[in-house]
Amino acid sequence: MMINSILKGLFSTIFIMMMYSNVIWSQIAMTVGYHYSAGKFDALNELIDRSNTKYNPSNKAWSSLKGMNGLSLGLKYRYGSFGLNGGWRYLFSIKSAKGIVETGTSNYDWQWNFQNNAYNLGLEGFISNYFSLGFDILWDGYRIKSKRSNQGSSEILWKDNIRSSTIYGSLNIPGTEIISMSIRPFVQIPITKVSMDGLATQLGLESSSTIPKFNSMTYGISIIFNNNGPQAKDTE
Repeated sequence: MMINSILKGLFSTIFIMMMYSNVIWSQIAMTVGYHYSAGKFDALNELIDRSNTKYNPSNKAWSSLKGMNGLSLGLKYRYGSFGLNGGWRYLFSIKSAKGIVETGTSNYDWQWNFQNNAYNLGLEGFISNYFSLGFDILWDGYRIKSKRSNQGSSEILWKDNIRSSTIYGSLNIPGTEIISMSIRPFVQIPITKVSMDGLATQLGLESSSTIPKFNSMTYGISIIFNNNGPQAKDTE
C-alpha cells in the first residue's frame, strides 16, 4: 500500500541522514517528516456528493474527503533565536467507487487520488530550545488523478494552484548529535481560492446551483526529524 511505501521512505531517509550528517554544515539541517492535514474540503465534498448521485455506484460510493497525509523533505537553517525553513511536501488521499454502470459500458470501479504538492518557505522563532513558533508561505499544487478499472491508464481530472500560509507551534525534542525530533500542530490559511467549475464540467455535473470555490483551510500535525538537531542547540 502507498502508506507503507511512505513509511519505508521515511525511515530510509532518517537512516541516510544519520549516516551522512557529519558532512552537513553545523547550522543547516536536513528535515524529513510525516504530516496529517484535516479540513472540511467543502467544494470537493460537494462534487463527491453530486458524483455519487449521478453515477450511483451499486457496491461502494465515494466517501467524503476529511483529511490527507504524506511526507516532507526540506532544509533548515538556524542562527541564534531564529530559523529559516524551506522544503517540499506531498499529501494524498484515495477515494474509490465500485459498481458503476453507464450506458454502453460494463460494470467498473473508479478511483480518485487527491494529491497536494506544496513548496514552502518560512521563518521560525525560538522561545527556548524546546519551544518555537513559525510562519510559512506555501505554493500549493492540487490535483485529482483518476483511474477507471475498465481503462488501462490514469488521467488528471483537475489541477490548480493555490497560495496559502501556515502558522504552527513546535515542541522541539532534543535527541543525539545526529538526529532530533519536532512535533508541530499547525493551521493552514488560504490566501487564494480557485473555481471548481472545470472539474464539475469534466464530471458532467453541470447544475444551476453554485459550486463553492476550493480553498486550503486545514489544520493538522507534523512530526519532523532533523539530521543534526540545530533547533535543540543555541548557536550563539
